[in-house]
Amino acid sequence: MSKATPLSDSMKSRRQSTNNLALESKPKKSGEITKSGNKLEESQSGDVFQGKFTPAKHQLQNLRKELAIVKQTYRDLERDMVKSLTDTLSQTIALKNKSLNSAEAQRASLNSTRDRMEKQSEILRKRMSDLQDVVEELRIDVTLRKSKPSEARMTFLMQEALSLRADISDFCDLVEDVKPSWKKTWEDELQTIVREQAFHKDQEGISQDLEDDHADLLDVIQAIQQVVELQANTKTAPVELDVISADEIAEAKGGLFQEMLGVDADSGKRLKALEKLERMRQWEKENKVDEFQQELGDFVQGRKLKKTGGTEELDRARSKMNEQLLKGIYKAPS
Repeated sequence: MSKATPLSDSMKSRRQSTNNLALESKPKKSGEITKSGNKLEESQSGDVFQGKFTPAKHQLQNLRKELAIVKQTYRDLERDMVKSLTDTLSQTIALKNKSLNSAEAQRASLNSTRDRMEKQSEILRKRMSDLQDVVEELRIDVTLRKSKPSEARMTFLMQEALSLRADISDFCDLVEDVKPSWKKTWEDELQTIVREQAFHKDQEGISQDLEDDHADLLDVIQAIQQVVELQANTKTAPVELDVISADEIAEAKGGLFQEMLGVDADSGKRLKALEKLERMRQWEKENKVDEFQQELGDFVQGRKLKKTGGTEELDRARSKMNEQLLKGIYKAPS
């Protein structure tokens, strides 16, 4: 039996390490590979599906939100439209009822009925005249000429006479029916005419009084202006004060108090005076003249301001100034 050599031992150890490497590098079973591959494909397909339909989901949500807004707007518009139509209908009915009772509507109805009656009366008068001529001619033929009219002619004349009587009856009924409404319209218009005549007469008197008062007012203003001019050109004399004694003051107070006690108080007169004073104060407040404001207004309205180019020139100058200021700030130090 031979002994093991060192060479044979090293070859064994190399063979053992090669077998171990082969076992480690041996592929797994097909079932295990398929399961892991399916899991990987499912995860990848889920990510792809989720990434593909995420924008569509957002778009759908936005569409739902916009649809809700449109529905709300439509409901508001429908409610406003129904309210507007209801208000318009009620206003139309009120206007119609008001127009039926107004003087203009009554006059329009009267004019329309009058024109219709005029046409009917003309037609009836013409028919009556023609029928009278025919009957008169027939009477002459029967009485003088001893002629016998035909039965058809007599039937036609009788039918025309009956028809004319019915039309005349309708016309008479119409005349009687419109009489009360026409009478009311005439009364209203007559009252309106009387009131307008009285109003016009009063306005004539007021206009004449205004002209007279205005002429007197101009005379007074001119007189005041002349006095003011005269005072401006005349030197005012110094006022001399006459100092009275204490006894005279006490006596004057006593006399004043006696006069105040003897005065008959008239409340109505006092109220009128207070109202007049209040009106004068209000008029002075509303028509107070500010000399500076008036002078400034005349200066501006007279276009006496110096022309500077307007707002465009002002903006241009301001932009130029800002640009120079920025250049000066960010200019590099020399």
